Amino acid sequence: MAENFEDYKKELQKKLEQGYVLDEDKLDSLKEAYEQGKEINIQDFSKPQAKETKPKTTRIDEGAVSEEERSNAQEGSWKELYAKEWRVWGEQNALDFKDASIPSRGDALSFRFHEGKDKEYAAEITYETPYNLSIKGNNGKIPDTKYFEKAVNMAVSNGTAIEFGTITSPEFKAKLLAACYKQAGAQIVNGPTEEEIAKWPEDLKKMVAEAKAAAQQQAQQQAQQQQTPPTQEQTQEQTSPQPEITPAMKRIAELRKQIQNRNANMAEAQEAAMAAGGELRPEDKKNIEQEGMSAEEIKLRELRGQAQAGDKQARHELDARRYNTMTDEYKYKRLTTEENGKQVFVKDDNGNYMYETDENNKKIKTEAYQAFLKRAKENLSR
Repeated sequence: MAENFEDYKKELQKKLEQGYVLDEDKLDSLKEAYEQGKEINIQDFSKPQAKETKPKTTRIDEGAVSEEERSNAQEGSWKELYAKEWRVWGEQNALDFKDASIPSRGDALSFRFHEGKDKEYAAEITYETPYNLSIKGNNGKIPDTKYFEKAVNMAVSNGTAIEFGTITSPEFKAKLLAACYKQAGAQIVNGPTEEEIAKWPEDLKKMVAEAKAAAQQQAQQQAQQQQTPPTQEQTQEQTSPQPEITPAMKRIAELRKQIQNRNANMAEAQEAAMAAGGELRPEDKKNIEQEGMSAEEIKLRELRGQAQAGDKQARHELDARRYNTMTDEYKYKRLTTEENGKQVFVKDDNGNYMYETDENNKKIKTEAYQAFLKRAKENLSR
């Protein structure tokens, strides 16, 4: 018999089935049985262990993240998905989207937006994983609120809460918090406290307060609309033509759904394996990770993994595949013009983009394309 009650509890805990713990509400009865030397049925004093209730989050950081976090970056088709959605959003807002695949960042998804004819970028977005991104401006500036609102919108659309990561700037926190308030359904994790907000400059406090008030007003209006018949204006708005859903938008939605399904299936399979007293087999994990992926997508994922491990032949094939699928929109700088005070891309009579040219009438390469050619020149033979 154990020398004391604490040791006795530890012994019992070791005998419990996986996923069960001692019931704290029954510890008094258990102690009484221990002191009287009675035999017990351990199941009468145990209960299932509570499941983790922490929501899945998208973590947003200010500036760059650590090397340790960067090394945990995931691979997969999400990069093409995210880049495409941000590019489309940039075009809708008359912003110049540029790949910013800097060699020191490895395989992270990184891109920049330029506003108007400014040479310096207005915002740089870097995804280390689908659920961890950083936002920064040039020379330490905090980007405009629209970039925060888009990042939050995508995270919420992916079914995650918003986690405030490594952030030191009150302005950054204020813009991110305001963006969360503006996005219906956004949950906040590790956000600034009321005490912290009270110490911010007045303009930042006003920004957050106005966003919060607007969100509350919108929620009240929606609640009232559910209780009262729609007005004529609301009826006209509901029946008015909706924005066209393009094939790219449909593909983005499909890929989003695939990622969500894979994550859910993976969590369910791991839980089932633990309940059975084991771990998820590598082959089962691999099959779940590849659900909904085409043979080409699976091959690209394998090549990325092999290239990261130092396989030069895999890097050669990956670079060759990427080069052969690059579009002119990626490789060359698109020509812009000003309309109604905004910079827009110029198209020809057939609706094709036009590109900037040099003195020899050759298209000017983008920074991303030049960086790719410099890195891959030993692997490509053209």
